[in-house]
Amino acid sequence: HIYAASEEDYFTFPSWARDRKLDYIWYHKDFKLMNVETLKWTQEISDHLPLEAIFQIGQPVINPFSQ
Repeated sequence: HIYAASEEDYFTFPSWARDRKLDYIWYHKDFKLMNVETLKWTQEISDHLPLEAIFQIGQPVINPFSQ
């Protein structure tokens, strides 16, 4: 669980005094979540901080470019 290290780092609301998680990223079970972070530089733009996630996605079963 990626939040386990420091859950408060992932609080997203309100952006000027974060005290709770209101924003989540839902993804398919076949994706592997590699990293997630809140984009704190956006705090003057919105009342929520966006989350940025990096996923590892497996190889496609069918490659449409192979012949």
